[in-house]
Amino acid sequence: MGKTLAIFLAFVIGTALIILLFSELFPNIMQIEDNQIQVVSIIAIMTYLVLALVGRKIALSTVLKQALLWIGIFLVIITGYSFKKELGSIYNKVASELMPYKATTNENTASFIKSNSGHFIVEAITDNIPIRYMVDTGASRVVLNKNDALALGYDVYNLDYSQQVSTANGTAWTATVRVKEMRIGNIVVKDVLASISKNDLEQSLLGMSFLERLKSYSIEGDTLTLTN
Repeated sequence: MGKTLAIFLAFVIGTALIILLFSELFPNIMQIEDNQIQVVSIIAIMTYLVLALVGRKIALSTVLKQALLWIGIFLVIITGYSFKKELGSIYNKVASELMPYKATTNENTASFIKSNSGHFIVEAITDNIPIRYMVDTGASRVVLNKNDALALGYDVYNLDYSQQVSTANGTAWTATVRVKEMRIGNIVVKDVLASISKNDLEQSLLGMSFLERLKSYSIEGDTLTLTN
């Protein structure tokens, strides 16, 4: 029993010292009541595991290894929480490199890097459906290709393709529609004038009927920034 008590006290004292050190390094974290509750819960679980191991007469070295493992897990969780903003920024940077159509966002901007094709590809939630557009400032409107129009529920085979719109590749015969909402991160534009192309358009186009509704849009090097 004396050995068990000694191990328990050593474990609790060690854990308390780690928490004290963490409180000094990251005081804002430990001031939050929810975090304090989580810390107490983790300590309780770790204590139970240590006592269970001791009760089964497992070697002291094994007990200490298990205790150190759980303390390590605890530190990783707390460290991850304390640096969640920094880790989020790293994640967004990596995601933008691997998936250039995914926006890096903050409160009122969305940024994209140029894709391997040399164009800016933007994913916008269009009437609750994710649609990928090629940014085309030469297009007077948002232009949907047939596949994307079908995904949005339009009957592309019975539309009136009587309108002409200008794109960077020339004019195209289209049917006029209105999109209820387009969302990119925190940027939301409602009631967007759009066209459905009769031609075989490889990629839907993000044209001026969306871009001109923004506060601004700019291209610096390989980065496109949309500002609401």
